[in-house]
Amino acid sequence: MITVDIGNSRFHAVVFDGARVCGRAELPVKNATPDSVRQMLHDALSSFLVCPLDGEGGIVQTVTDCATVRSAKSLSVDLREAVVLHRRIAVSSVVPAANETLVDAARTLGLAVEFIAPATHDIMPHRLPSPATTGADRLLAVRAAWEMHFRERGAGGVVVQCGTAATVDVVGRDGVFWGGMILPGPGLWLSSLGEGAALLPTLAPDEMEDDAPVCGVDTRSAIAAGLRHGYFPGVVSAILAARAYLGSDVLVVIGGGWASRLAARLDFPAVVVRDLVAHGIRVVASGVTPKPG
Repeated sequence: MITVDIGNSRFHAVVFDGARVCGRAELPVKNATPDSVRQMLHDALSSFLVCPLDGEGGIVQTVTDCATVRSAKSLSVDLREAVVLHRRIAVSSVVPAANETLVDAARTLGLAVEFIAPATHDIMPHRLPSPATTGADRLLAVRAAWEMHFRERGAGGVVVQCGTAATVDVVGRDGVFWGGMILPGPGLWLSSLGEGAALLPTLAPDEMEDDAPVCGVDTRSAIAAGLRHGYFPGVVSAILAARAYLGSDVLVVIGGGWASRLAARLDFPAVVVRDLVAHGIRVVASGVTPKPG
């Protein structure tokens, strides 16, 4: 299965073999064209094709493994046959303006597109009065965390996505999504300072040191200190509030581009899941019905 998560800043394509990831590719949403999206899909499928066979004739599990053996024996299918095999792309989007770009790119590869959205799919049982206004990515991340971690534990949990926005969501032990919190992501937090204050620079998250001291000695280091000692503790506080709402001893599942850096700041159990939304897309597009714990 091919999934695409169209987030606020990036297209994120993932190729699955069953529940296993066998290809990935990304592309900035800004200025994306059908040709560049088509190349992203081609790259994701190509990484799937170079995955070697394991000892039992199956496909190796991780993209890292695939990337290290590009010169090894590849699967005996070419790109055209892979496209025929997958036939469609399952998509979650929070950027409606980018949808047509993806559809145009998929059409050139002979792929149908299925958009996964709260208004059209049974993503997750919920307590929301207007689920259609809730971002599909939030519901899909919660669904993935439920299927991969919470349901077998017979417990609820907290699901965090830390990317362009930071979301902290709660799912009960019955598998019902209760709602949650939305905060700016680190990049948005930094850019708002630069855009809203005339004398402050706009800094990229990658420019910020993880070990910034409390007392910055210039503007740049002071902003880095604010990110480390102010922004991240604020997100952690939101997670603690969600855990307290459910009960103190609950698992936290974290996804998004900043997941590992956020998890390193927690002193309670947390699991980082790469491609969390993509796994949710995969589950829903496969027709798996939500089941309570």
